Amino acid sequence: MLRTTLALCLSAIASIEAQAASSVDLQNQTISTSVDTSILRALIKFGSETRIPIGIVLDTVKPEKLCEEHRQFTLQSRPMSEFLNRLLAQSNYVWLFDQGVILVRPAHLPDRVSQVLEMKFDRFGGIPTTMQGLGITLSGWIYSRLHPEASGFAGDILSSPDAEQFPKLEVRDASVEQILNQIVLLGSKGIWLLRPSQDFEHNKDIDLHTYSYKDDAPALQATCSSMKQ
Repeated sequence: MLRTTLALCLSAIASIEAQAASSVDLQNQTISTSVDTSILRALIKFGSETRIPIGIVLDTVKPEKLCEEHRQFTLQSRPMSEFLNRLLAQSNYVWLFDQGVILVRPAHLPDRVSQVLEMKFDRFGGIPTTMQGLGITLSGWIYSRLHPEASGFAGDILSSPDAEQFPKLEVRDASVEQILNQIVLLGSKGIWLLRPSQDFEHNKDIDLHTYSYKDDAPALQATCSSMKQ
């Protein structure tokens, strides 16, 4: 996990929200829930209900694994950390909690994928758009860095007129992972999902999305279905 200091210029509200999120104690804060679904769907439900931001890096060999592995258990007033341990047990995925965001990733992350997460930008933000729009913008920046020969990047930002807009996010001298974490800490919080292609070592293609718990619930629910296409 990177410890690079961020120079952040956020609105006062965003700063307060980030501080509140980072104060969550997963060891002592409890949860009562019943799980009878896939790992990824359970993570999405957990995040949506608790409003704790989550970042997920999928495996390059079998990215659909979190959608295929089923979990069934019940917890009554148990620590949130126990929920995550039970959910990810024997999945070859691990979790950690850093700066208010739960990060879920393969136990052995390929170097190339780590390099993408550690890729740094001098400045990101200042664009009035939604949480989904910020992810699309960042994805374009990453694509341009990975494919310098490309002439450009096209991405459609579709959102409801009522979707939360974030005009004041500005992150400086930060890695891709740090930027993603700052994005999902905004507003009603959300999830970022990074899916490297199975042939990432050669084509350097990634599928990156940021989802707002409030505005992108249908897209979040369809994540596993879209992965099968």
